[in-house]
Amino acid sequence: MRSKSITFGIAALAIAALGGATSFAQTSAGEGAVKRIEKLPIDALMLVEDAQGRITFQTPSGRFIIRGQLYDTWGGYLVDSPDAARRSMTTLPMDRVPMAQLGAITVGAGTDQVVVFVDPLCPHCHRLMAAIDQLVQSSATRWRFDILVLPVLGRDSEIAARQIECAADVDAARTALITGTSPAALQQKPTCDLQHMSNRLITAQLIGIKGVPLIIAPDGRLQQGVPDNLLMFLEG
Repeated sequence: MRSKSITFGIAALAIAALGGATSFAQTSAGEGAVKRIEKLPIDALMLVEDAQGRITFQTPSGRFIIRGQLYDTWGGYLVDSPDAARRSMTTLPMDRVPMAQLGAITVGAGTDQVVVFVDPLCPHCHRLMAAIDQLVQSSATRWRFDILVLPVLGRDSEIAARQIECAADVDAARTALITGTSPAALQQKPTCDLQHMSNRLITAQLIGIKGVPLIIAPDGRLQQGVPDNLLMFLEG
């Protein structure tokens, strides 16, 4: 499974590299042997469990160590173990995604909601959209995919996203997104409010999106990239 990495014009989102950090953090901090490390949905901070089961929160270099409690307010639980850290990294409560303010393009009319972030020019996103269309055709009453378009791959993506956002015919815009065809031919509204697009960019930063496509399953599980089997992923 692969995904396109994001470069936002309004903010840089980076994944902290862990290579070589474990031994340096361990020796510089004077801590015991490291048993397990888990990334957190916080840039440049990770959970470290030592051989005695003690939990600390550290920067990758090991220069800064936090001893205390970390609480996931969105999930409603203490991040006090490697498993809890992994849960924070791999799930997102659906009620934390302000869908009404994001201007999603909906594919399917089922009861199980799936949120998908895509770039209109991302080849992997095109593959995912084809899989979504196929799944909706075969399970029309089960799935509803709310597609959130992010212009994250440069100027051409910004133009394409704007053309989809401002299309006079929503059905034509949906078809262009599903088929991966250029939206350049879409008839445009005489005036267009881009607030939803701005809201999507802000939301992507808040929930820590590092690349597209990104899928949020009905139970909150996250999948970055195209799953080998979309239906199997959604069913958990």
